[in-house]
Amino acid sequence: MSSGVGERFEKLVGIMRALRAPDGCPWDREQTLASLRPFLLEETYEVLEAIESGTPPQLREELGDVLFEVVFMSRISEEAGDFTIADTIDAISDKLVRRHPHVFARQ
Repeated sequence: MSSGVGERFEKLVGIMRALRAPDGCPWDREQTLASLRPFLLEETYEVLEAIESGTPPQLREELGDVLFEVVFMSRISEEAGDFTIADTIDAISDKLVRRHPHVFARQ
C-alpha cells in the first residue's frame, strides 16, 4: 500500500464530516441518498468518458469524484444509523476475498 493512503482517506472522510456538520455547507447538509443518485450516475459517466479519452489526469479526477460520492453516501448512512464508511470498506474487502479463493486461500 502506498505511503499515507490511510491518512489521505481519513482526511477525505473528515472533509465530508465537516461538510455535513451543523456549521458545514448548507447544500451538503440537505442532501439525501435519493438526491445524490443523479450525481453518482453523472460521475460514473464522466469516469467512462475519461477512460475513453485515455487521459490519466482526467481519469484520476473523475475517480476521485466517484470516491467522494461513495464517502458522501456512506456518511449519510452513518448519520441514519445504518452503516459507516468502515462498514462499506469491510463489505467490499470481504466480497473480494470471498470471490477470489484461488488467491486468498493460499494465505
